Amino acid sequence: MMEMQMKKSIQTVGTILFLVIIFVIVLDWKTATGNEIKKSTTKIDNNTVSNGIDGYILLQGDTVFFIYEKNIKTDNDRKNLEERLKWSIPADSILQFNNPSIKKELQTGDKVRIECSEILESYPAKIRVTKLEKIQG
Repeated sequence: MMEMQMKKSIQTVGTILFLVIIFVIVLDWKTATGNEIKKSTTKIDNNTVSNGIDGYILLQGDTVFFIYEKNIKTDNDRKNLEERLKWSIPADSILQFNNPSIKKELQTGDKVRIECSEILESYPAKIRVTKLEKIQG
């Protein structure tokens, strides 16, 4: 009789432990997928213009890559920048413009300050540019 009660209590504890583990897994999964939806796009101040972001342009075909705040001071730095063009994804972000003619004015190595309305969280990130200004440096 005592042995039967012990088996039943072990079964009950095992069942409760199993249900708690399943609950934690489902809760973690639900929390993670909820965050993915929120992270898919990041709007900056409800579509208002952000502060300027400084960086360098890297052109690869029709794609305009952007390298954040890297200082290019020497010819060696410029060569390293041009070496990155051989990579399949040479930078962490791609610039997207409302006016495609802006691309024609840009060259690899141009230092620019951009303002954006939205950064899409993908890899590479896609930045919707509202203003682009070439700066000296």
